[in-house]
Amino acid sequence: MNSVEKNQPGDIFLIGPSSPFRGGIAHYNSLLYNEMLARNLNVTFYTFKKQYFRFLYPGKDDRDYSIDKIGLNKVENGNGKNSHVKQELHPLNIMSWVRAGKIAKNYPVIILPWWVSFWGPYYSVFLKYAGNRKARKAKVIFLCHNIKEHENGMWQWLKGYITRHILKLGNGYILHSEGEKLQLENVLKGIEYRALVSPHPTYDIFNKNRFDKVTARGTLGISTERKVLLFFGFIRPYKGLEFLLKGLKLIKTQIPDILLFIVGEVWGKESLYDYYIGLIEKLGLKDNIRFINRYVPNEDVELYFKACDFVVLPYLSGSGSGILQVAYGMDRPVVATRINAFSEVVQEGKTGLLAPPGDETKLAEVIQSMYNGVNLAKMEKEVSQYKKQFGWSYMVDRILELYKQL
Repeated sequence: MNSVEKNQPGDIFLIGPSSPFRGGIAHYNSLLYNEMLARNLNVTFYTFKKQYFRFLYPGKDDRDYSIDKIGLNKVENGNGKNSHVKQELHPLNIMSWVRAGKIAKNYPVIILPWWVSFWGPYYSVFLKYAGNRKARKAKVIFLCHNIKEHENGMWQWLKGYITRHILKLGNGYILHSEGEKLQLENVLKGIEYRALVSPHPTYDIFNKNRFDKVTARGTLGISTERKVLLFFGFIRPYKGLEFLLKGLKLIKTQIPDILLFIVGEVWGKESLYDYYIGLIEKLGLKDNIRFINRYVPNEDVELYFKACDFVVLPYLSGSGSGILQVAYGMDRPVVATRINAFSEVVQEGKTGLLAPPGDETKLAEVIQSMYNGVNLAKMEKEVSQYKKQFGWSYMVDRILELYKQL
């Protein structure tokens, strides 16, 4: 194996979903792989042939049918030319994980995303064949999107056990917020390890500059004078949509024609969608809401972000939001809650404003402040500069920095 430079791995083994699967983790892995290739690193990317069993997946479909897919790049010459992708891993084919582990054990570094405990048993098999923690050649770095799952439910104890059992097999950890780093400390008590915090990179891949605010609103049939908010992404209870709806009722008394776009697939049972529809009707907001209950293909993402004045993220908890970084990629300011995932990456008064989580009154006040006390055009310019520090190149730098410490 050829080293790229001293103290830097010449070859990296990466595991995780990518296209044709949907969602932030697949997008993340694809963009990370492409950036590592751009940095002249040789990367073997083992991705999934199948992701979840249908009965275990809360969404309508885990496949991404976008026309503008986030593809995986190829390098023909020079460093990085030995990179390749193998779509092999399958939850019903344990031997695919065994084979991957046997190959990975010869690499200097293995990168594993951690976001849900479902993959814990498969990672256990993979790492068994990659070698035990102390004796193996490869250093294992976990890219931790969530230390703990957003909704644990009745299986919380089991998920916690799996999380500790698997994460303790790593050598190093990348977290997206200081709050997640503290959670990792609790999970790995008594275990020696290295960890670095690196903010979630920006998703500017969706900004094709096909629209500005005028053309986006024209396409959606909205007046350029109307006040427009956006709530975007998979709709799950921890994201606090109900508090935004209750806050919108308060805002409506001051801005009667305020419009909220809710764009994203309701995650889970149909009863959750029915709950939100019932709440919208109860609050008298039918004329102030456009609810697009579906997974939005990549080519349509820009339309909704460019049409809004700013993006609202009323989350009750979270580890690091890809949606906030989509907003930054579109040069859109945000109103977010004061949780670690947001307070660490929102420059209050410059790229957005913060409100306490679970408080619709304060949230409504902050949203109104965006219209009454803030220069939105100036904020957009601030975002366009601030987002540069969240590039994918910086994420690769942090991975390489951590590798040198292991």
